Amino acid sequence: MPVLRRLPLLLALALAAPLSAQAIDFSAQELARANALQQRLLTLDSHLDMPANFGRSGFDITQRHDHNALSQVDLPRMVEGALDGGFWAIYTGQGDRSAAAHLAERDQGQQRLLDIREMLAAHPDRFALALTADDAARIKASGKRVVYISMENVSPLVADPSLLSF
Repeated sequence: MPVLRRLPLLLALALAAPLSAQAIDFSAQELARANALQQRLLTLDSHLDMPANFGRSGFDITQRHDHNALSQVDLPRMVEGALDGGFWAIYTGQGDRSAAAHLAERDQGQQRLLDIREMLAAHPDRFALALTADDAARIKASGKRVVYISMENVSPLVADPSLLSF
């Protein structure tokens, strides 16, 4: 009996679902207002896996890359999408829990951090390190992209927790 009571709702949802996929046409004025708002906002991505690409042969963060080539973010697409920056992830896979695996994860995490720092040093006119919440607005105002450093999976710290103070 409860299913029968929900049938009208399910039918209405099934009939309305195609409507959500319809394109909406915005006027030039509406688009201009939206773009102006976007420029005033501080837009950060909470998880950028880009440091994994920094070691790849031929990868240059300042050049456009094909999204099908494992590249989700690059500077040209950040500019086009009004992405002011984000949290650049130090990611390491979590392997077995042996001492050797912990050391390998530490080394991989250190390499990711070094990759981020090298990117910042190579492009000081385009990217800047943010350490506090206030830094992001200041960096955006300077015309640079915001780079917070984040860590997904704390495996690199298991072998040496003192590395957290990098």
